[in-house]
Amino acid sequence: KDFGQQVLCACLDYFARRRNAMVSLLVSTTGDTGPAAISAARGLCSLQLVVVYPLGQISEVASIRMICGQGDCGWSA
Repeated sequence: KDFGQQVLCACLDYFARRRNAMVSLLVSTTGDTGPAAISAARGLCSLQLVVVYPLGQISEVASIRMICGQGDCGWSA
């Protein structure tokens, strides 16, 4: 799934840039999907990610990976 997210995000970014548009993605996770999606979208300036997850029901590591860090475009993950 991580590789698939990288391909999907790269394709969405490519077509959004061709149209000079922004694309918003909503990701819902209870595990590693959120951090993987954030990683896949990092540096792709035409993508905007919203990640939702159940408070207190994911690992501390996964939570930290989603709320810390800075992307190449200046957005916080």
